[in-house]
Amino acid sequence: MSDRDTPRIRSAGPGDAGALARVQASAGLPGEPEAELAAGWAQMLRRPAFYGNLCVSVCELGDHVVGFGAGATQRAPWLRSLGYQGEVTTLWIAPSDRGRGLGRQVLGAVLSGLAARGHRGASIWLARTNDEGRRFALAAGAAPVIRAGDGPKGAGGDGPRAHVLGWTAIGTPDRLGWSDPRRPAQVLPSETGPAASEPGQAPGHAVVGMTMGHQIETAMTDAQGTAGRAL
Repeated sequence: MSDRDTPRIRSAGPGDAGALARVQASAGLPGEPEAELAAGWAQMLRRPAFYGNLCVSVCELGDHVVGFGAGATQRAPWLRSLGYQGEVTTLWIAPSDRGRGLGRQVLGAVLSGLAARGHRGASIWLARTNDEGRRFALAAGAAPVIRAGDGPKGAGGDGPRAHVLGWTAIGTPDRLGWSDPRRPAQVLPSETGPAASEPGQAPGHAVVGMTMGHQIETAMTDAQGTAGRAL
């Protein structure tokens, strides 16, 4: 197996900003020029504590970044009250490398990063039309918290216009309850390299763009708004 075929998961730094922007642009993020995406990521990666103790993990194949995910401290008080102290804020896989299980490895690294920051639970927001993303999160052991249109009005109008799912006990080895019980996940922290092999049925690209609805619905300060646009 060549280096190109072997994924490597690691923590992102400011020098990765351009690569993150290229992955998002290749995945068809609407309305955001690549240069602006790169500038936003560079700003956030230089000041992760300012942006909710941000943690970003990238997936490399060979010398190329082909996917990434990010997590941060939970912004919604009502979700914090339910035990979801962290949130998975975004996850992208380049179109040419989808369907290989890379999304699962990136998600595991992000959850590891949140656990290392002391968070016991994490939520994820999915647009109501993102059925594939919802199936991916459920296969990854997430449980439904609310459905689009339900929940507190403070989360957006008559309730969030997105589904909210979540994980509890993310610091435990079996935190990702993948749907094939014969192949338990053993996802390693981003600093230690790629995760173990995984069932093939979980689509690695399923959660692309999953948080955009939440970013729009949530009232933010100017600084948080910058983070929301870049994510």
